[in-house]
Amino acid sequence: MCKRNGNPKRRSKFYCLKCGREIMDGIQRASQREKEHVKDLYCYLCKEEVKAVEVRYCDDEREILDKIPELREKYYKK
Repeated sequence: MCKRNGNPKRRSKFYCLKCGREIMDGIQRASQREKEHVKDLYCYLCKEEVKAVEVRYCDDEREILDKIPELREKYYKK
């Protein structure tokens, strides 16, 4: 049997900054990233590579979801 890193209760979710939907779930890290960490991921809903915000297991998910419009403005200026 192989040893797995991480704890499934301590997994992160990622939300697309363009459409605001959850695009990835279940990343487990040995060390945490900073709050509101943003990374490039492929959004299967937008059909392109987008910026996505990470919601860690210890973060208030509603608080970060409320900040998506502000983060969208920062990364996707019109």
